[in-house]
Amino acid sequence: MTENKLRLLMAESIQKCHKAIFDNYCNYVYAIVINILRSCGSKKDIEDCVSEIFMKIYKMLDNNTFFSGDIKGFIAAVSRNTAIDAFRRLNKKNFRSVYIDDEKEKELIANEKLVENTE
Repeated sequence: MTENKLRLLMAESIQKCHKAIFDNYCNYVYAIVINILRSCGSKKDIEDCVSEIFMKIYKMLDNNTFFSGDIKGFIAAVSRNTAIDAFRRLNKKNFRSVYIDDEKEKELIANEKLVENTE
């Protein structure tokens, strides 16, 4: 989709513009997100990320937005950056570090007779 087509659709109707962008670029965005989140995200995480990407794109598109030529690069950049943020968020949630000091305190409180329990 070129800038001229985008401008014509926006002048006609914002909803038609959003629908055309979604129809043209949904598979492209989905492919970018799957490549980044396939190792750590579930299907729901991927779908949530795709929805978040399109919401960001829709918010950024207005009558004052300037694109030279094709908006595919813009959509790719938003998709990549949002998927990387989701990747970091998911990895942070999945791999939590446990401090040794905290674990020792819990063990000693729970097991007062440490020598008897180890035998």
